[in-house]
Amino acid sequence: MVSETSTQTEPEVLWHGTDIPEYNGNLLMSFVRLENFIRLATAHSSKCGKQLVLRSRQLDFGAKVQHVWKCPCCSAELCMVNCNMIRSSEVAEGAAYFRSQPDFNLRIVKCTQLMGINTAKLMEFMQGEMGIKIAADRNLCQQIMKVRKSIVGT
Repeated sequence: MVSETSTQTEPEVLWHGTDIPEYNGNLLMSFVRLENFIRLATAHSSKCGKQLVLRSRQLDFGAKVQHVWKCPCCSAELCMVNCNMIRSSEVAEGAAYFRSQPDFNLRIVKCTQLMGINTAKLMEFMQGEMGIKIAADRNLCQQIMKVRKSIVGT
């Protein structure tokens, strides 16, 4: 009996200085977005013959997380974003204009308000126990007020 064994070698990456700090958290993401990005990244890597390199991770917009990957061969950048930014029809108290916010933030807030879920406990669970990136307390409170105004208005 003859068996073939192959050894996997690490792909050669020519991009230096690419390490960004590790973030040991979790995020909310749709399967469609994830699978589409994997298809796009795989197709690009196979075309150029090089592994994409993670250049940046943006965590500044509540539940929205954005990863920027760069090809060391052709310098093309591919961006993976876990959710859309949307504008609600309500302006936050004290704000002069509508601001965009991650759709996951609004979905979380809307669900807690309509289903009577304790927002503080949900935030503690998601951020503390699960390590899921969601909006900061202050921003979530503003979003709660906007959702309440919107619910009362309908």
